[in-house]
Amino acid sequence: KVKEIKGDAFLQCTTLKSVSFGKNLEIIGREAFYECTALASIHFPDTITTIEESAFKKCTSLKEVVFGKALQSVGDSAFKECTSLKNVKLPEGLTTLDDWAFAYCDALEEIYVPSSLTSIEISSIAQTHVIDVYIVQGSFIDQHLENLMGIEFYNRKYQ
Repeated sequence: KVKEIKGDAFLQCTTLKSVSFGKNLEIIGREAFYECTALASIHFPDTITTIEESAFKKCTSLKEVVFGKALQSVGDSAFKECTSLKNVKLPEGLTTLDDWAFAYCDALEEIYVPSSLTSIEISSIAQTHVIDVYIVQGSFIDQHLENLMGIEFYNRKYQ
């Protein structure tokens, strides 16, 4: 029963179009799917707790990511330069969004931020075209959004 996909496991597999994760998987390792340019969608099982640094960086065809309920941490540059990704709905329970997590995702227009998020780096969605940020009113992020993100948001919307 696989609990972790090790770092570099599918590094630069440019013909990989889809992937199915087992029900016991907890960790996606560093650069595990780095530059898998044909990968179009990812559906994580509810057992995933950690997506490490650059795990899906430069997956330029990635349009859909569905996160599982157990996710707690998204590492540095985990989805950086996923230029086809249009929206992100981070799950309740996520506590940490590291540097550059969704930076340079050129198509990114909206992001849903859970009330559980208490650690977010300024650059986590830098250099994107985010128009709408959906947050829980009164949450840590609601209270500290401008200070934490260091970028302008066009529309703050409440979930």
